[in-house]
Amino acid sequence: AAVRNDDSGGCCQTDAFPPTPAGDSFLAISNAGGRGSASTNLTSTIAPGLYHFSVGVTDAAPTSGPTQSIVQLSLGCAASPYLFAKNFSATAGDFSGSGWTTLEVVGRVQSGSICLGAPVRVTVRVMSTSGRVGVDNAQVTYTAPDFILDMAGNPVVEIRRLGALNAAAFNADSDAPRVVSFSLDMNSGLLSLLFNKAVNDTSAVLAEIVLQASFGNSSAATSLAHSSLIAQANSNRINISIAAQDLNDIKINLIGRTEARTWLTLSNTSVHGLQGQAVVPLMTAVNALAVGSLVRDSIRPRLVSFALDMSLNTLQLTFSEAALVSSLQTTAVTLQAVQNNSLGLAATITLTLSSTSSSANGLAVTVNLARADANRIQQLPPLATSLASTYISLTSQAITDMAQTPNPVVAVPVEQALQAASFTADAVRPSLTAFDLNVTAEQLTLYFDETVNASSLWVAGITLLNGIPANQSVVLTSATALSANGPVLVLQLNHGDVNRMKAAGQLCISPASCYIAILASVVADMSRNNVQTIAVVSAMQVSVFEGNHLQPLIQAFSLSLDGNGSISLTFDGTVRAATFDPSTIVLSGTLALSPAYHLTGGSFAPYPVPESSTVTFTLVKADLDAIKVIPGLG
Repeated sequence: AAVRNDDSGGCCQTDAFPPTPAGDSFLAISNAGGRGSASTNLTSTIAPGLYHFSVGVTDAAPTSGPTQSIVQLSLGCAASPYLFAKNFSATAGDFSGSGWTTLEVVGRVQSGSICLGAPVRVTVRVMSTSGRVGVDNAQVTYTAPDFILDMAGNPVVEIRRLGALNAAAFNADSDAPRVVSFSLDMNSGLLSLLFNKAVNDTSAVLAEIVLQASFGNSSAATSLAHSSLIAQANSNRINISIAAQDLNDIKINLIGRTEARTWLTLSNTSVHGLQGQAVVPLMTAVNALAVGSLVRDSIRPRLVSFALDMSLNTLQLTFSEAALVSSLQTTAVTLQAVQNNSLGLAATITLTLSSTSSSANGLAVTVNLARADANRIQQLPPLATSLASTYISLTSQAITDMAQTPNPVVAVPVEQALQAASFTADAVRPSLTAFDLNVTAEQLTLYFDETVNASSLWVAGITLLNGIPANQSVVLTSATALSANGPVLVLQLNHGDVNRMKAAGQLCISPASCYIAILASVVADMSRNNVQTIAVVSAMQVSVFEGNHLQPLIQAFSLSLDGNGSISLTFDGTVRAATFDPSTIVLSGTLALSPAYHLTGGSFAPYPVPESSTVTFTLVKADLDAIKVIPGLG
């Protein structure tokens, strides 16, 4: 009657057993009902030789009276289960209920035994009527016959396991272990060191184990300080799981690309033998060890995450392993406003080669967005205006890893784009970097360092000045934007503002006399950041200036013959009155035969007349009288 006990402190019976030394489960055997035995067949078959069968035994604490259990251990086969057996008695003190005792039966199987070739069968039997015992840790050991014979052919007397002989003399192992060879798998990150003898793997100090790129130089080297030991029994091999941080550093240092770039060094305190002997050190340029077996990196890197910062205009790409920055092809990188753009309807921007990276090789590659690329992104809202509208896709040409035969990055398709892990909106105010003025075309062109929102334009915040300090200036009243959102705004100026500028006389008649000042409210970028102010005292000089090259056109004139008589001329632009010569004017009547009359002069009242688009002068009396008598004219 056997009960499997999963509670290490006792059994389902009334009597309690002490816990096993390992605190695990054990076999409980009771003789209740005359079924007090447990047997099992081993896979090994019986051969001539010496057998030891041992078990750990304890007695259940009885409810009353002294312990009187009797246990029999036997070894044999199915045909003869008690080939040899031995009884043990709790009364005789062979075991007790206060703890666990190892009992053993030893027997020699002769060459003529009936059990030869049959499976080994072991049995534990409770012989006493009321006995209850616990059984744990059963072991069978076999020793081949005739370990040694004397001169007459008699075999040596066996030494039983429970009566093992103590050594008369012992000399500890003092030879230092040394690394015989090592292997490196760049895919799994497994480093395996093979020693000439067993070592204490728990003594390994991984920070003192170093992989390097050459025999004689340690400038490109990686300590395994962050890696971990793969637990195993003490043996002549140590296996190390290289941490991702160390593995990427190995790749950045171009270690493990080829056998010629894979060497091992270690200190004499990095590993110890079973007797505490320090390992033979491997030193650079002395006895550094070349790799015996190398599995090169054949795993393609993956884009793990990315972050977009529109204030700094940077795109940071984070990969699953160290990437080779010189292999970066930014034209293979696309930003898109939605995750699935398989139909191509969402706003997207594919970077140009002008976007580059100066990052060192590694997990994180920071792309510095070209000004043109950043402007294109800003011109396509809602693209990259929030985390929800910032996704990335890329082709396998985008970048490679550091392997000798480069592994291209795993593509991120447009229909499964990766969302940004971090997004920083543009918080930087735009700046006016330059401006052009074409007086002939009446156009003002403003250049900014980023895309601005044309609809936010407020022209009344723009002042044109003739210098620093200025004694002439014009504040614009209105203008029409001829360009869409972008870093360049072309404004068609109000004709009246241009005439006022011309009328000033010394304002914007040359590059030296043309400056601009702006208020913050003149325009904002796509993130509603107002432009940087340019104060009057630090006004910006024009970059490209085109003066007025159009001849003024007389749009209308009026003639008054009352009083002293006068003529008013209206031009399409401001004219300089001081240059006016009335004697160049010819008047003619409407009659076919009316003679033309050439004025002889005229005068301004008062004089000088300020520059404007209208010039009025008083006729000479002789001219007035002559005009009055000309048929069809006066």
